[in-house]
Amino acid sequence: MRPDRVPRITPAESGHGTLEALRESNRSRVINALREHGAISRAEISRKTHLSRSTVSTVVRDLTATNIVVEVGPRDGAGQKARGGRPGVPVALSESAGYALGIDVGHRMLRVAVCDLGHRIVAERAEPLAGLGPKDTLDFAARLARTCLEQAHVPDDRVVGVAMSLPAPIDAETGTIGAPYLMPGWADVAVGAEISERLGMPVRVDNDANMCTLAEAFWGAGRGCDDLVYVKAGAGIGYPERSGGRRIDAPCVDQILVGRVGDAGLIRYQIVYQIGVPGRSGSSEKLCREKKGYKYSHHGTENTRGY
Repeated sequence: MRPDRVPRITPAESGHGTLEALRESNRSRVINALREHGAISRAEISRKTHLSRSTVSTVVRDLTATNIVVEVGPRDGAGQKARGGRPGVPVALSESAGYALGIDVGHRMLRVAVCDLGHRIVAERAEPLAGLGPKDTLDFAARLARTCLEQAHVPDDRVVGVAMSLPAPIDAETGTIGAPYLMPGWADVAVGAEISERLGMPVRVDNDANMCTLAEAFWGAGRGCDDLVYVKAGAGIGYPERSGGRRIDAPCVDQILVGRVGDAGLIRYQIVYQIGVPGRSGSSEKLCREKKGYKYSHHGTENTRGY
């Protein structure tokens, strides 16, 4: 494992596979605990990961040697001393061990941010898109991302992950927009491949509501929940579902129920008229546009296409 790369986060598989797979799983469990809870002691890591203290000590020692984990000083141990124990020294992910790059493409705004492993934003930019087409939007996103990385003095080999969100579902098989009417002109654009080529590094592309769901599961109202439904009302209306949160060590995009073309969380409507008169069905976004029904946004305006 390269010292400047955080191990890939995978489900724990203790007792299965090779010894190296078990070690990698244990490293991932410790890193996930530190990602979710911040600076905590080895004893706390042991309790949260259900790994033995000796295993945690070994993993922390290895991660410290590669500068992925650092000790952050003694914690107030008055309570522990009262019980006759010695206060543990908290450890945390090294903020300089790696950086994440996030790109958010809205209908009218483009936002880019770079953060370290301590979740501290070190560079951030927001610019209007002004009706740009797909190619120009992706070019602009790549340029703005490069500007943020340069501003934060982060070279490519220190970037451990890149993600981009779009206001539309993504077909996981083709990498294209799963509901083209939400982003006209983007129907045949392989977004992930295009932005990855421009940046020269792999990019995970997903629906913005799915990204919001992941954030809520990790830091917000859904933290600690097995199942979560997040409703986002903007240019589209969606409710991504995250299922079985405790089956793996930390929230991840792969837990979100997305469907074949990424539209599992799009809300549909059905209008039923009087007997003998046919009704109709379709997407709630189309209905809201027809009825000028944009007032569901927290902005309270009649047009939320800025999302």
